[in-house]
Amino acid sequence: LRHASGTTQMCVTCHTDVAASLSLPSHHPTKEGMLDCTSCHSPHESRRMTLGARTTLCTGCHESEAGPWIYEHAPVTEDCGYCHAPHGTSARNLLSSSEPGVCVSCHSLPEMGATHDPQAYTTRCSDCHSAVHGSFADPHLRR
Repeated sequence: LRHASGTTQMCVTCHTDVAASLSLPSHHPTKEGMLDCTSCHSPHESRRMTLGARTTLCTGCHESEAGPWIYEHAPVTEDCGYCHAPHGTSARNLLSSSEPGVCVSCHSLPEMGATHDPQAYTTRCSDCHSAVHGSFADPHLRR
C-alpha cells in the first residue's frame, strides 16, 4: 500500500486483514491514496453502531443508492454490509460474493424457482433486476 495515506499505512500495521482486502480486485480507492481509513472510520468514537448507521455512512458518498424508493430492497435500507464488503472483494462492485450467490443468500431458490427458468441461475441477477438498490417503477426491481 505504498500510495496509501500515512493514516492508512499506520492503521494497516495492526489491521493486516484489512490491508489484504484493500489489495483485492474490487476495493475502495484507499491503497491509491484517494481515501484513507478515517474517511469512514473514527478511531476515537464509540464502536457501537445505531440502527441504520452503517447505511448512512455509505450513502454519505453513495447518495444515488440511498433512495427513498417506491419499491425498496429491504437490505439496502438496513445495512449495505448484507451484500457489500467495503474494504475489498474478488467479486465486482464490492459484492461479498459473486452473483447469483450474493442474491441467493437471502432469496431462496424455491421462492424464485416458480418464476425463473433454470438457466436464470447461470447468470447475474442484476442483468434483469438492474435496480437492485430500489425502484420507482417496478416492484421486482427490474428498472
